[in-house]
Amino acid sequence: MQNTDNKTINAKEIFTAEKELFEITQMIDYTQLEKNQQKELKDNLNRGYYKKFIYDVNLNKDVINNYKIHQKLYQPTEIYLTDALTKPLKNTRYLIYSKEFQEIPKENLACVYQDMKIFTLGIINCFKIINIKTQKNMTQITLLHYNIFEELLLNHQKTKIEKKIEKESEKPIETSTDNSTNDFQLNYKIETGIGLYVNKNKIEHYTKDQVIYILKLYIEILEKFNVEKIYEILEKYNVSSLIKVYENSINHLKKMSVDENTDYKQMEENVTNACIDTVINTLEISKNLESNVYEKEDISSILAISEDKLDEIIDLNKN
Repeated sequence: MQNTDNKTINAKEIFTAEKELFEITQMIDYTQLEKNQQKELKDNLNRGYYKKFIYDVNLNKDVINNYKIHQKLYQPTEIYLTDALTKPLKNTRYLIYSKEFQEIPKENLACVYQDMKIFTLGIINCFKIINIKTQKNMTQITLLHYNIFEELLLNHQKTKIEKKIEKESEKPIETSTDNSTNDFQLNYKIETGIGLYVNKNKIEHYTKDQVIYILKLYIEILEKFNVEKIYEILEKYNVSSLIKVYENSINHLKKMSVDENTDYKQMEENVTNACIDTVINTLEISKNLESNVYEKEDISSILAISEDKLDEIIDLNKN
């Protein structure tokens, strides 16, 4: 059995590699890759078994209107799906094609899901919108799930897998009359639709910069704690709230009146580090809160975090 230290090292390597790939794909395009790298991307996107999954949810029209065909979506949380292609019970169906999925063992599922096959996509997920189709009062959003390095090819040309999915997505939405397995809300971690969050009453898309920030945060958490802490935070801490604090801090920086000699890149890095330090400090301070070293009200005020949220974080440290 692998010990926690080894798991933490492996997780840190994974998150670090993922962060570097997100950064690389912001700086280069497909034509700058070597021929063997181009071939690898083509092979990855045009071979292997893409399985078809669904996630049904009720979305308001103003949420659905934020989606456009060919858009890239980033979702910094796990996504739970089923392969039971049932008649939709809700007004929006995400039809997702993925080759990177993992079935969740039945013993790890809540009772209401015991009779379903539930799959999960990783902590950081990337999608391309292949098609959006409306049929009566039902909207189907067809997504290709990919890893971030594959985005270089997706930006450069239409791949064989996209053409195949486009054709399949034109089939009628209702594939079955058996709707017994589609009654429950799987993706409780998603604040609104996939790839979207609400900030100051405005619907926004998650960005690459925000995902890079989250990955930096996870790497720092692994430096201070262990891999289990990441999953605990994902369960109990609203990831979109972490991103809102970060994004609002960056936006505030952009609005500041500063000297022409100001190093914006350095200032952004300072803001990013400050946001990460706030989360890390909160996790560390919560240990002292357990023994009443600090007054909860004082810490809540200093860190601009509600006392209820602090209680959640304290619970994380009890494990």
